[in-house]
This record gives sequence, C-alpha cells and structure tokens, in this order.
Amino acid sequence: MSEVRDFGIAVSNANRLNECFKELTDHLIARPAVEGDQPHWATKAFASPGNEDWVHATNSRNVAEMLLRCAVRDGALSFWIRLQNEESAVDSNAIKDLNHRSFTTGAYLVDSDSQSFLCGRPLWIKSNDWREFFDATMLARYGENDRADVFKPAMPPDASPHLTHFLTIWSDEADEEHASERNRSQARLGNLGLAGGSDYVKALCATTELTALSTLAKIKSNVLASQNLQFSSDWVLSLYDRLAIDSRKHANANRLRIQGNGDLADRFHHEGRARVIRELAKWRLEQSLVDVVPPEPKSEVSVAPVMPQPNHVSKAALARWWKARAKKSENVPENEIHAAAIAEFPDHKVSRRSVRELIGPRKRGPKPIR
Repeated sequence: MSEVRDFGIAVSNANRLNECFKELTDHLIARPAVEGDQPHWATKAFASPGNEDWVHATNSRNVAEMLLRCAVRDGALSFWIRLQNEESAVDSNAIKDLNHRSFTTGAYLVDSDSQSFLCGRPLWIKSNDWREFFDATMLARYGENDRADVFKPAMPPDASPHLTHFLTIWSDEADEEHASERNRSQARLGNLGLAGGSDYVKALCATTELTALSTLAKIKSNVLASQNLQFSSDWVLSLYDRLAIDSRKHANANRLRIQGNGDLADRFHHEGRARVIRELAKWRLEQSLVDVVPPEPKSEVSVAPVMPQPNHVSKAALARWWKARAKKSENVPENEIHAAAIAEFPDHKVSRRSVRELIGPRKRGPKPIR
C-alpha cells in the first residue's frame, strides 16, 4: 500500500487537498441537500429517528468528493506539488483516480497507480483557485455570492418589518452571549490546564447549543415569530450553524487544538444541532394545537345549525400570555385576569380553574387591620 511522503515544504499560497475537502464538507453538512445530490450518495442509508444527522453528514462527504473529482477532471482545479527546488503544476491527465484516502490525507494515494511519479506526494491547490471554485460552487447550489460563512435565510415576502427588527436584535444578543460564555469557559478551563484539549472542545460546542436554545426561548414569546413559524425555525438553525463556525474560527485563531479533535467536535456539534431541532419540533407542535379549529358538523338531515363549541386554550399558549404580564398583574383581581384572558383568546374557552392554576394561590378576604 502506498504511503504519504512528507517533504516538509508546502507550496506557496496554496491549501492542501485535505484542508479544501474538509472546508467544503463542513459547509455541505451545515446545509440541506439539493436536487441532484442523491445519485452521488455512496451510502444508501435511510434516516431513522436519532441518526438523521449522521446520514446527512455521510452523504455530504460523498457529494464533496464528487464535486472535487469533477473540478479536477474538467480543469476547474489544478494540483501543485513541491519538488526539491521548485513548485510544479500537475497535468490533470496524470491523475488516474482520486479515492477517499487521497481526500482525507491530502496526498495522491492510489494503489492502482502505485508506480506513478505522483504516488505519495502531497497535493496542493492554489488559494485563489480554491476561493474561485468554492464561491462558484456555493453560488450554483445555494445562490450565495460570498463564502457563506454567515447563514442568513431570506425573509418571507410578507414578513413584518417588526420581525426583521427583532431578529436583528436577537442575533446581536446571541453573538454577545456566545462570546461571553466562550471566554468564560476558556478562562475556567485554562486555570485547570485544560484550555486546549477535548474538555475545551466539549465546552465550546455546549456554549453554541445553549446560546441557540436561549435565543429560541426569546423567539417563542414573540407573536410575529409564531406567525412566520417555518421561517423562524430555519432562522434558529442558521444561527446555530453560524455560531458553530464562529467557535471553530475562534479556536483556530487562538491555536487551540480543536483540529486534533475534529471528529469529536463534529459529533458534539451534530448532537447539539439535533437537540435544537427537537425543541423546534415541540414548538411547532404546540402552535398547531393552539391553532386547531374544530370542523363544522356535517348532516344530511335539514336541522337547525349546531354551533361548534370552542376548544379550551392550550396550557402552553396561556402560559406564554401570562408570562408577559405576570409582574404587572400581581395585584389585579382574579376575575379581571380571567376576563382579560377571554379577550386575548376569543376563539377558545378559558376556564376559571385554568386561570387559577396559572396565577397560583393568592390571599383572599379583606386586608388585616393594623
């Protein structure tokens, strides 16, 4: 089996093949598959509850390999190698094949072509060529002109400008919260001598997850976000992906050993993303229960119309409403709170018992005489 020959000198202004492969794969994993990807999935795995992220990640690696092979075959990307005293471009016809091992090691390792002059040599791609190919790929797949380091889903055409304002504020607050918690974790683990190991990688991924869930809690309490439910859900996932990329950049900029724990970081980020997706699913279920309207009864006999009885308002919707006005209503009588709840949910039934459970026990009777 051919082995990598480490020549110890990199090609100037170039990225090694395995670095390019990882960057492209990370961005494909962070986005949904597009039409035309499925024929290139080498792993015919079916997603079941709990392994959706693993299936998507595996298929995304297959697509990344396919995109790079086609780019080399069509001349969109050229490889460079480092000789003893010079750098030299590689003729694309000299590349007989590119297997998975070549992509993960960044060297030409093809057993069927073991006698080639290139065998075992590290393969490099000029930085300008890689940026041009990467930007063109993102534009063709997702309609984005930049490197797509920041994920910003387009606002729906009928979205309220007030929702845009709220999302901007929440995004800025998430950035501040994420940076603060990240620095706090780094300082705490640094005092223990663990600032560069797997403990820090785990803490960094946990910070990303907690920040996304904290922002989701703010969104849930907003009526405009509930009215644009699908977009709000996509926005939260985009926020999580952006914060995850920011975490990696921060770790690499500070020369922390996150690259040595790449598989571990990927697993923690995927687990965190799965938890955020589950919370979003719960939210959508709660909203669907709130918006349910009973169908009108059907009858072939000509009788007087029967008016449908309103459903009880859900506890989740009632709790969200009460949370926004709890502090202002500490001294408001129970019957006035009940009347306000009825006015807030005119299409649902609000019982006195549900209001009493919501506001909790209160002292009754006249105030004591001092």
